[in-house]
Amino acid sequence: MAVYAQARGVREAGRVAATISRRPDVTVYSARRLQVAGPTIRETELRGPDAAYRFRYTGLKLVVRSGGKWFLLPASWTPGNGGGAALLLPDTDELRVEFRPGR
Repeated sequence: MAVYAQARGVREAGRVAATISRRPDVTVYSARRLQVAGPTIRETELRGPDAAYRFRYTGLKLVVRSGGKWFLLPASWTPGNGGGAALLLPDTDELRVEFRPGR
């Protein structure tokens, strides 16, 4: 089973890498600063007395939502380029996640 799971994981990673540009674009709004960075990730502080979410993050792609978590990659990610770290964010009220069609 372990060999099968590893082989399937490698195949799935290749599929994700080959289709990253077509995956949905993601914007994350957060009540708190997430301290995430990457070549395509942009943090914008949202100022306003009534803002429920103080920070906006763009430049992300959706990989999957599973187990109450969002698995996101920087839009520039490829298997060998060091395009930034993968993000695993909980699906909570402190985050708002928006999607747009990939290009």
